[in-house]
Amino acid sequence: MPSGAISANRGSEALTRCWRAELTAIDGQLRQAFRHLRNDASLKQPEREALVEDQRRWVETIDNCWRTRENLRSCVKASQQQRLQQLKSLAMQRRLRPASNQ
Repeated sequence: MPSGAISANRGSEALTRCWRAELTAIDGQLRQAFRHLRNDASLKQPEREALVEDQRRWVETIDNCWRTRENLRSCVKASQQQRLQQLKSLAMQRRLRPASNQ
């Protein structure tokens, strides 16, 4: 059997492990991006509070994916990818701001 091939009798289990690993990897990137922003010394307290609140709201969208169980993998992955892009965009905006505006 080729590497990565899924056998017929264990396909579902192997596929589940595969997509969990994929989602876990994205989750690690999300945690790193969020911590990087949250710990940014130039972030003012209101900005930090808004970032944390945005993160709480995002967690609710992930919770909804798990509750509905419809298209679970695609729901979670899409939400993770969207949030990761938001965090990367925020980080980029912070780097591009002139020092006097931070």
